[in-house]
Amino acid sequence: MNVNKNAGSYRYQTVLLVFTIAIALWTIVRLGLLAFSWQEASPSALEIFKIFSVGFIFDVCFFAFATILPCLYITFLPQKIWNSTANKLFVYGVFFLT
Repeated sequence: MNVNKNAGSYRYQTVLLVFTIAIALWTIVRLGLLAFSWQEASPSALEIFKIFSVGFIFDVCFFAFATILPCLYITFLPQKIWNSTANKLFVYGVFFLT
């Protein structure tokens, strides 16, 4: 029996791509909100660091929670179904909605 040990690793590239896009968008939103409220808040460098570090931790936790079901689906789906076009559209759609 010929088993490819790396067969499942590419399945999670979608998760990594969505994670990267989500973190970038959330950071841009956080920057925009900070710029919008700069006059009222006038944060110091330490406060800005706290805003972005706590926000990043929150974003990672939210993303991990939000992708539990899609990751389980990706993990346990047979290879034959995974390679179908309908499945790829379904997976991208689920991650887009998530």
